[in-house]
Amino acid sequence: MIKIIDRTLSQLQDSDLVTKEMLFEMCNLLVQVGVDYIELSVPLLKKIGELPKAGHYILKINKVEEYALYPGFEKYVYTGKEVEGLPIEVIHEVELTGEEILDHKLSEIDSGRHIRVSGLDSLMYGEYEKKLIEMIRENDQIIDFCPKDKCFCATALAMEWLMNGGSSVSVSFNGIGGYAKLEEVLMGIKVIMHKKVSMDLRMMPRISVLYEKLTQRHINYNKAVVGKNIFNVEAGVQIQPGKKEQLGYEPYDPLEVGKVRRLVIGKHSGVGAIRLKLKEKGVKVSDQVINQLV
Repeated sequence: MIKIIDRTLSQLQDSDLVTKEMLFEMCNLLVQVGVDYIELSVPLLKKIGELPKAGHYILKINKVEEYALYPGFEKYVYTGKEVEGLPIEVIHEVELTGEEILDHKLSEIDSGRHIRVSGLDSLMYGEYEKKLIEMIRENDQIIDFCPKDKCFCATALAMEWLMNGGSSVSVSFNGIGGYAKLEEVLMGIKVIMHKKVSMDLRMMPRISVLYEKLTQRHINYNKAVVGKNIFNVEAGVQIQPGKKEQLGYEPYDPLEVGKVRRLVIGKHSGVGAIRLKLKEKGVKVSDQVINQLV
């Protein structure tokens, strides 16, 4: 069974712009789109106080003693290097390069402990698929896979991990913090792996709006899955319902991610597109005039 750990909130900087209400809403939305565990940082935990009843939570700790200071979490992830005195059930995050993974066995790094392997940005430069399969066969029950995006392939690596039998990945919305992108991995699980999962991706536009408020960052208009312009089309034939050809340029229906197709006029627009756009605006023009426009 695939487990998705979302790191979005653990990457946010605490500021006056981040309110308890916004954090609550983000947690609830993440649960609705199919996240299994939501990771929080200690500063944001202090701000949010009591956690929403829906969802499961992981607390990111930087010091061993923080485990005892903040009891009650199902899981913890520790980002420090010193593990002496750390309970065995705490996930230890180990950052490695692709070269280190290719040259070492994970059992030699942190034997017997549930670990999160992060980094791995250069893993694709080597025999990555062979190594991923080896990691899964030997250690999958204790590995959370968290590739970073320095080489712009974190989402691809996360999908390779899952398609080769891995069961746990850590991601973040829009890749904040430099990780695989939550929205792309969720859509990949549904569209590429054809998994029947309990997720409502129609919540993506609401998450996008809230994300921009929390981070003061704008999402690229052409960003896969959540970009505002990704379903803009210039040809009239592309917006007509019931066209089988739509699968050639749209791997999923816009409604699945809470969006609709939008006809815009551009250099690829023909008579049909202009006619449809004018009709949309309530403007009646003869075909002769439209032909002159084209």
